Amino acid sequence: MSAQVVTCACGKVKIECPATPVFSAFCHCNECRVTTGAPFLWGAGYPFDSIKGFNESELISYQTVPGKATTRHSCK
Repeated sequence: MSAQVVTCACGKVKIECPATPVFSAFCHCNECRVTTGAPFLWGAGYPFDSIKGFNESELISYQTVPGKATTRHSCK
């Protein structure tokens, strides 16, 4: 399988991920519902150091729920 290429909705940030995610899951916790505005979120996780092809200065990092371990990223 080839690498996965994903983009943000506006196309400003393009990220290349390795072929196999560490995990993939559907989540319906309150944090994921608030982030997406949907009843659930599907996501895949990759080791951060294996992701390539993006400029970190183009990303905003934030926590949707202060004190939680999850950090979200979005384009500027």
